[in-house]
Amino acid sequence: MNELGAHVPLVLALLALPGRSLRRRPAAVSGRDGTSRSGTAAELARTLIAETREEIARADQKAGTLLAAAGLAAGVVGASIMAGQWSPFGLRPAAAVLWWLAVAGTAAGIALLGAVIYPRSAPGANGRAFHYYGHGEAHDGPDGVAAALRDRATVPELERLAGALYPLARIVTRKYRLTRWAIWTFAGVGLLLAACIVASRPGLLP
Repeated sequence: MNELGAHVPLVLALLALPGRSLRRRPAAVSGRDGTSRSGTAAELARTLIAETREEIARADQKAGTLLAAAGLAAGVVGASIMAGQWSPFGLRPAAAVLWWLAVAGTAAGIALLGAVIYPRSAPGANGRAFHYYGHGEAHDGPDGVAAALRDRATVPELERLAGALYPLARIVTRKYRLTRWAIWTFAGVGLLLAACIVASRPGLLP
């Protein structure tokens, strides 16, 4: 994650260049070591695409683990209520308010984690855009796909790679943002449940 965060600003800077500079294939300028700068940028973009895809998989794995743990905890509590071992309806008023706030927080955290692992794709094709398989359906049959691919073949490699990297970077950033929100939500739920336990004990509160 830290390695990805260190590289993404470089690619975003490339994406922020004026459109004309991206549409024209830049001259291969060699550095002191004899390597092509355009080639180096393309290699960096390919590396970032691979790393970003790995980060997407890791984000989904983390969210799936948290979701399983939250579902297990909710299932245990729900089973005890259904079995009549315990009921939140017998809580003191202050404890009951804290309990239902915790329930709402748990539902919100589960919804956030569900949004993380929900299948998400890049935006639909726009004009000659054809960066991943999902853009194929926006074209008119196999002939339209073939025409779009021929058109994309004339675009400089760096622009094609940047077009593929940008939506992937947005997806992984959104996944980690939602995961952080879910973690903070569950932390709040833990505090609410602790307060609920204190409030439900006679003599601990006035």
